[in-house]
Amino acid sequence: LAPITYQNHTVAALALEQFDRPREFSDEETKLIQLVTEQTAVALYKAELFREAQESARRESFISHIAHGINQSNQLDEIFQILATELGKHLQADRLIITRLDEDKSLWVNQCVYSDGKVQRSARTFQVEDYLEIAALAEHGVIRSDDTENDPRMAGYLDPFLRPAGARAFLFAQGAHNGK
Repeated sequence: LAPITYQNHTVAALALEQFDRPREFSDEETKLIQLVTEQTAVALYKAELFREAQESARRESFISHIAHGINQSNQLDEIFQILATELGKHLQADRLIITRLDEDKSLWVNQCVYSDGKVQRSARTFQVEDYLEIAALAEHGVIRSDDTENDPRMAGYLDPFLRPAGARAFLFAQGAHNGK
């Protein structure tokens, strides 16, 4: 049995079996099996690099597509709608919300909500304190909760925000404009 190891994990194994008789495997056969498993690991590495390159190209193409759509508009509301629509479709999101700070009122206001393939305007507001509280959980501007019901960081947000919205998974990303 020869393990096939990729990124320090055994991902497969190669076994050569003889059923009709006992067999003494030669050193040459053993070396051949070892070389084959090593080459298989190299092939796995190359395949992973190729997959990553393809994924990177898809992301770049998608970002270019969004940028093109955004550049066709000069109205912030239209830009948010394009962004919400394209990201919502691409990520197959149940809901995608774009929220913006209204500095005059010290409120965060939902600008638009993507759901069921459509973007709708929304006027739901949040207190700045609520935003600052949840934003404090962000690492590099992002909060990711794959299961809000079992994520201890989300406990304080379940009843006031997440459960009423039906959110079982949550991804929060901050965006800055002019340093804000």
